[in-house]
Amino acid sequence: MEKELSKKSKLSTFNKNFKRFKESKIGMVGLVIVLFFAILAILQPLLFMTGIWDYSIYHPVLGYDAAPYTATVVDCPKDYPTENYKSRADCPGVDEISI
Repeated sequence: MEKELSKKSKLSTFNKNFKRFKESKIGMVGLVIVLFFAILAILQPLLFMTGIWDYSIYHPVLGYDAAPYTATVVDCPKDYPTENYKSRADCPGVDEISI
């Protein structure tokens, strides 16, 4: 009997407080924002499981993977002439190297 009264008391208190909460526009906007983020938190694992989001593109802990970058370094020989370069001026400059 006491448990039923306690449940009814808790439920009526919750209903009374929620009615007060609904009167506040800012409170309802905050509730919508919290619910939006809760839905996103629930959807994120589902999007990974279905394959819509790929772990190789975005990892939830590490973030975005950096695009692999390789740079080619051109060493000019110290002795001239060679097969490719007749003088130091023939070596490709920074602007002439395409990756």
